[in-house]
Amino acid sequence: MTELVLIGAGHVHTALLGHARTLAEAGIQVTLVDIGSFWFGARRGDLMAGRADASTLRWPLKTLCRRHAVAHRTDRVVGVDTRLRRVWLASGARLDYDLVSFNVGVEVDATGLNAAASRVRLWRASSVQELTQFCSELRASRDGSRVAVVGDSPDAARLAAALSHACESGRHRVAWYLPGDRFAPWAPSGAARRLARTLSHRGVEIVLATPIVGLADGQLVGEDDRRFGVDHLLLAERYRPARVVHAARLPVGDHGMYVTRRLQSPADSRVFAAGACAQWPDGQSLARHDVAGQAKVLAHNTVAVVRRRPLRSVGPRAPASVIDLGDGRALGWHGSLWWHNRWAARAERRRIRRLVATLAID
Repeated sequence: MTELVLIGAGHVHTALLGHARTLAEAGIQVTLVDIGSFWFGARRGDLMAGRADASTLRWPLKTLCRRHAVAHRTDRVVGVDTRLRRVWLASGARLDYDLVSFNVGVEVDATGLNAAASRVRLWRASSVQELTQFCSELRASRDGSRVAVVGDSPDAARLAAALSHACESGRHRVAWYLPGDRFAPWAPSGAARRLARTLSHRGVEIVLATPIVGLADGQLVGEDDRRFGVDHLLLAERYRPARVVHAARLPVGDHGMYVTRRLQSPADSRVFAAGACAQWPDGQSLARHDVAGQAKVLAHNTVAVVRRRPLRSVGPRAPASVIDLGDGRALGWHGSLWWHNRWAARAERRRIRRLVATLAID
């Protein structure tokens, strides 16, 4: 039997479980190593709007693995020896592998943001589990809360859009702090202007050219030493590859482990990586690329390595970016093209339903 060890229960690895029969027929024994549960991250907008909760977004890995006859180890990987093809676990145990794959997402570097001492609740936007706790606290707040979204990324825009209705109702105050002096440079200018108008009309305060460098006594501290009162901080920046990605001592960039379009490390063809912890040599992260497509390529290529057959590649183009505005419409763009309509919102809901079906979690 060929031993395939999956490090992390990210979306791609969870989708790969649906290919477990194909892998088994090729003589591949799969072991998934992760300490927690699988959290579905494509419905953050529904979570913030109260249309989803922890019970609908959290799925026990043991149940998923048992459904697909995949071995599951509730443990944390602390080291990978690519020479001996061995994975070391926090419990002291070890797993020998023939193939290994990383899908561990990203971490948030909160250095300098001492939330406990500053009486500010800090929440990492990359963690669905933390966002569920944030939403619970926000709904339980009777006096209203001051919420700050920090970061200049589509993730930050989605959080601001999801919170904008709470701001519009007057219950909470929401401010979005961006480090640059240009609003949403990652979107076409027309789409950026539409997003800014929508958020401003709903009462979201947009603060440009304000890098946040610290927290002090219930306040955000800007780079120019300006202070802003806040109760909750949603951090949607300072993303970095999860530390375990460095465990294999293979080439790693700013966004993750370097891989080819076959999802293999260019330094070791027995090591794969996918999702937000992987990047191509040109610097493009795989976080936005199709989950189902990556899972199919990963399943095919692990079998191809075993059977010495040709490998497949992930398509070079990422899908369109979409921000659900919560009013039945969505803002979408691809390259220089953008649109704002109800069709985009319906298309995004269909995409999420297909992803749920791919993950086999409903």
